[in-house]
Amino acid sequence: MFGRVVAIAFVGACVGACVLPTAADPLREVQYAVVATADGIPHRTLVRVDFVGGSANSAMRVAVDENDGASEVPQPSVAIEHSGRVAIGDTEGLTDAEEAICYFMALESEDLTGVDRGDTWERSGPVPGGHQTTHFQVTNVGADGYVELALSRHITRHDGSIAVWNGEMIYDAHAVVPTSIALRGRITTADGNEHDMTLAIKLAADTFDHR
Repeated sequence: MFGRVVAIAFVGACVGACVLPTAADPLREVQYAVVATADGIPHRTLVRVDFVGGSANSAMRVAVDENDGASEVPQPSVAIEHSGRVAIGDTEGLTDAEEAICYFMALESEDLTGVDRGDTWERSGPVPGGHQTTHFQVTNVGADGYVELALSRHITRHDGSIAVWNGEMIYDAHAVVPTSIALRGRITTADGNEHDMTLAIKLAADTFDHR
């Protein structure tokens, strides 16, 4: 059975070696059903996120397990800062879906309970192997705490490739996790080849009952 485990630490700042979590007895577990389509070919996976630690300054530690029924791959280690900066400790990298989940879960550091329709902001910073800028625009705010956002994201890699993503996200401001992420991307490789991709990420289960 496939088991890609991405050990992730959410920290205010990660300097030097980060202490990676274990997935034993998680405080909370969420599961995302993912359909990643590249050049019209879909690939389905299930991503499980285990919250296994935290601190007084709202830092979180989680472990991510991705299962697609295929074969095992090495386990990368990842640190995520509240700013959304994603740093990995090996050369395996992350899938586009894993990187999106990691990046947008870092929004827990922002108070999205106070946003209004039309609010906009940007986040820029390094990502594994490159740099990204993401633009957020609030398109709707529900009384139940669900915030709908339009997204545009531009990622430039050190290898010369460029990824441009556009889409939408629904974020649960009370549960502080995305409930759905839909992205449409155009990937341009260093040699000029272009590939169309889509990501459909939906929350399938959550052990945290806040409603």
